[in-house]
Amino acid sequence: MKYLILLRHGPAGKGETDFARKLTPQGQEAALARGQLLKEKLAAAGYPGPDLILSSPAVRAFETASRIQEGLGKGGPKIKVIRDLYLPGPDLCLLILREQKEAPCLILCSHNPGISDLGKTLFPWQGNLPPLGVLAGRLGVDSWEALSPGGGFKPGSGLLDFSLED
Repeated sequence: MKYLILLRHGPAGKGETDFARKLTPQGQEAALARGQLLKEKLAAAGYPGPDLILSSPAVRAFETASRIQEGLGKGGPKIKVIRDLYLPGPDLCLLILREQKEAPCLILCSHNPGISDLGKTLFPWQGNLPPLGVLAGRLGVDSWEALSPGGGFKPGSGLLDFSLED
């Protein structure tokens, strides 16, 4: 069974470029609190601890991933920055997920509209993730490669265990 947590980056301020935008001080605090809440919710839902956070290289996304990692506690997931997670569409996100090998539980931290579109592709969910929004679900496959066309995963068939959309 593969478990996937989709996470939109936290609230960001202005920057010289979109890529360089940092989390606001409130965004830093909120991301840490979200990580602590996520730890509780994942445990209550019977998830294995996340093995890896795949993060966009944009400053606000990496800062979010770092604060989530901190909130999950010691021994939490490592962060892997993937250049292509900066403003990706759902197809590119699926390609990146298919390249993951061992991790049973991943967090993918990226941007709208792609992260919300990925949620709509994988789960029976039709929303728009706000900053620090989370979708957590089980995909019903034994390998990430099964997310390939013809790989056994039917779009929209993931089981959404919980969402944090406040």
